[in-house]
Amino acid sequence: MRSRKKSGGWLSQLGMVGMGAVILTAALFVIGIFAWMYLFSVGESVSAKALTVEAIVYGLIFVLSMIGIFVTGYEDDTMKYIGHCYRGGILLTVIGFYITKLPVLASPEKAQGEYIYYGLQLIIYVILAAALAMVPVLIIAGIRHIILDIFDLITR
Repeated sequence: MRSRKKSGGWLSQLGMVGMGAVILTAALFVIGIFAWMYLFSVGESVSAKALTVEAIVYGLIFVLSMIGIFVTGYEDDTMKYIGHCYRGGILLTVIGFYITKLPVLASPEKAQGEYIYYGLQLIIYVILAAALAMVPVLIIAGIRHIILDIFDLITR
């Protein structure tokens, strides 16, 4: 009986698409660190609104994640989980920015500029939400991974 041949380390098993996802995640994490540092350093009402929205959104994602683990079970694909949380966090954050009417642009005085204003506001909201999303998502994924490891130790 032959022993199984190792195909290399984790880097060679990741593949090009997986490697691209890891590089993109790392880049978004670094961008997110700078965005969070800027948001904490501004200290205005705009940053207070944005921090409140982020706290509510990622608190909700964390609670739903824990309910998913404890009640309905879980899937062990971490990158898929990070992707779902990232996209859901961006969507919920943009909705939260619209609910709180986060002022990022001055509204136009003339009616002709309204459509451009709303389009630019949406783009800024999405970019801001995408920049701020990766740090809390990776923290939540890390906590989830620790809890799953504890469950695996207990159930063995």
